[in-house]
Amino acid sequence: MCDFVASFATEFNEDSNTPFLLGNFYNESGDVTRGVTLPPCLYIHAEKDAKFDRDNVPADLDGWRLFKSDDIAPELSKDIAEYLSLTTMQLEDTTVTCANKLISFFESVVISRISKINFQKFTIRAEVIVSGMYCETKVRIYREGALCFVEFQKRAGCAIAFNKVFDLAKEYLRCPGTGQADADTSALLQLDTPIASPLENTLLPLFNIILHSRNVDNLAEVASSLVEAVKNPEIRAQMHMPCASSALQELQQVEDFRVAYPTSQVLAWCALA
Repeated sequence: MCDFVASFATEFNEDSNTPFLLGNFYNESGDVTRGVTLPPCLYIHAEKDAKFDRDNVPADLDGWRLFKSDDIAPELSKDIAEYLSLTTMQLEDTTVTCANKLISFFESVVISRISKINFQKFTIRAEVIVSGMYCETKVRIYREGALCFVEFQKRAGCAIAFNKVFDLAKEYLRCPGTGQADADTSALLQLDTPIASPLENTLLPLFNIILHSRNVDNLAEVASSLVEAVKNPEIRAQMHMPCASSALQELQQVEDFRVAYPTSQVLAWCALA
């Protein structure tokens, strides 16, 4: 039986004595040239981990992440309106204008990284660090007649940071001119004050978490807490302890945005000592 199958499935090339199996197209003789053609990369301005759901990239790559005039936001139905979060604002503006203002807010006003934009659902997802604290938010935009509803949803991180991001965005979106909006939001950002003076060795629990934890979420919260702590000169003096140096070295090895940025802020404050 095996000899029959082998004799049935095997043929010989007329030009050589090399056998080839039926269906093995790469051993067939012919003038066909096989290859793969890859299109040029159009998303040269996209961040490495960011996701953008635009089907057709416009020629102007600098503005390809912005919403276009023909993008239509979902309508605010009664069912959706009943479950809107408290962090929702109502604006007398077009949904496209509000969406593009939000992108400008995340890119130029606060320290953030936009991780996803959905042009069909009118949603923007971003990681933000404000006042040394991290949060991740998802913004949904709806239309109702001539009104625009912008809902902020907390996805991860610090609730205090999330509420502050919402307040900053609300001031930015409600100001008629971007110049005034930048001034107002900058004033709010400058209201940060260092935490009150604690007892000695207050940072030791934070250092222990850094040295013994590999959870990025925990490290992000610790790094954000360190930023606020080192603003106090009395606490900043504790950064000269041997365990503090080891903890900072551990934080510097974490490439995640939530940890890397506050760590750089801690190092900057320590350089003032």
